[in-house]
Amino acid sequence: MKPLTCKLLPLALATLVSTLHAGAHAQAAATPEAEALPITGNFTITNNYVSRGFTQSWSKPAIQGGIDYAHASGFFVGTWASSISGTEFRGGSTEWDVYAGYGGSVGDVGYTAALYQYLYQGSSAPAVNGRKYNYTEVKLGLSRGALSFNTFVTVSDDYFGTFDQGRGSLYRSEEHTSELQSRLHLVCRLLLEK
Repeated sequence: MKPLTCKLLPLALATLVSTLHAGAHAQAAATPEAEALPITGNFTITNNYVSRGFTQSWSKPAIQGGIDYAHASGFFVGTWASSISGTEFRGGSTEWDVYAGYGGSVGDVGYTAALYQYLYQGSSAPAVNGRKYNYTEVKLGLSRGALSFNTFVTVSDDYFGTFDQGRGSLYRSEEHTSELQSRLHLVCRLLLEK
C-alpha cells in the first residue's frame, strides 16, 4: 500500500484552466442553443504530465486534449489524449483514454459509474516480457458540494506494465475544491493506490 499524499495544483495552471473554462462557459451561455449543446472539449499544455504519482512525460512538457458528450439523461462518453515519453513508455508517444458512464444525483449527493480504457499507443514494458501498459478500470464516485470521492478498480489482467496480475488493483481519490476568487480554484486531493 502506498502512502496517502496531498497534491495542490499550481496556481498558475489553475488560473489558466479556470480562465479558459470560464471564457468558454460564458460564450456558451450567450445563446440558448449553445446551452443545450451536450459536447464540450478541453486543451492543456503542461510542464510535466504526472498521473498517480508517476511522470508520464519524463518531466518534460505535454500536450493534452479531449472531447466529451453528456446527454441530459446522465449518460456520457468521451475521449482524452496526452503526449507521453517514449523513454518512460518505450516505443510510445501517446496515451489515449476512452470512457463512458452514467451520472446523476439523489438530493444533493451526486453519483457516477463509468468504464475507462487507457491505451498507450505502441508502448510495452520490455522488462516485463512485453506486457502492455494498456488497462481497463471501473469508476464509482460520490460527490456532495465541494467534496468528491472516487474509486477506480482495474478489471483487466494488464495494469500499467506491472509484474503482477493487474485485476483488482485499486485507486482512490478524495478531493476538495475551493473557489479562492472568481475563476481561480484550489484543489486538494488525497490519493491511495494499492
